[in-house]
Amino acid sequence: GEYNHGTVLSIDGRGSVTLHYPESESGDTLIKVNRKVMLKRSYELDDSPYYEKFILIISRKPLDVKSIIERAKILAQSRENVLNGQLTADGDSLEFSLTVKK
Repeated sequence: GEYNHGTVLSIDGRGSVTLHYPESESGDTLIKVNRKVMLKRSYELDDSPYYEKFILIISRKPLDVKSIIERAKILAQSRENVLNGQLTADGDSLEFSLTVKK
């Protein structure tokens, strides 16, 4: 219940970063706790090589999505970093990821 802010993004094998939630870098990261959060648009895997890594970050306080996207772009420069690294390092947030290998 304490983690009521979140963001979802993905990094693909070409190094592209896609924001899935909120809809924009300036969007509200508030989420309704203990309820399904439906994204306004679905995501379809494309022909990018190797993998697609989806990342969920939840936090006790509002997230700076622009900063997270910037860190993701730096992480995306190295395949090894994407597959083994993380974006967050602060005590107010938790990071979960799922990698789809192609």
